Amino acid sequence: MTRLTGARQIGFTLIELLAVLVVLSMAAALGVGALGRTTIAHQRVMANATLQEMLERTRQLADGRGGAILELGPRLVARPVDPGAQPDGIIRTLPRGWSARLELTAIATDDAGSIRFAPDGSCGDFEITLSAEEIPPITLRVLGLTGQVIPATYELRGSR
Repeated sequence: MTRLTGARQIGFTLIELLAVLVVLSMAAALGVGALGRTTIAHQRVMANATLQEMLERTRQLADGRGGAILELGPRLVARPVDPGAQPDGIIRTLPRGWSARLELTAIATDDAGSIRFAPDGSCGDFEITLSAEEIPPITLRVLGLTGQVIPATYELRGSR
C-alpha cells in the first residue's frame, strides 16, 4: 500500500491489484480442475448404481412372469417376456454420454445387447462394460445365479 505525501491518498497500486488477481485466478483454476474430476467420479458411481438397480429390478420383474429381458445401451429397458404381463417395462437412463454393453456371456439371448432372465430370476454369468468418451470403462461381472455384481478384475476365491 502506498501513501502519497502531498495529496494524502491511501490505496493499492496497480501492480498489487494485478498480483492479487493472478493469485485468485490460479486458485480458481485449481478448484475447477478438482470439480471436473469429482463430476467424472460421480458419473461413474451413478452409472454403476443405475446398472445394479436395473439388474435387480429385472430379476424381480422376471419372478413369476415367465422371465424378463434387460436391454442394454444408453437406456436400460427391463420388460417381461410375456407381452401381457404388468408392468409393461421399466426404463432407466444412464448419465449423459454413458452406455452399457454385454461383453462376455454364458447365456442365450435373442439380441447381443440384451440379457434374458429365467422365470425364477436367474440367468447365466456375464460381464457388462459401462463406457463413456474419454473416461476409462467399468467392467462388471454378474453372477447370474445369485445376482452378485463384482468388478471384472476381482478374482473370486477358489475360482481357479
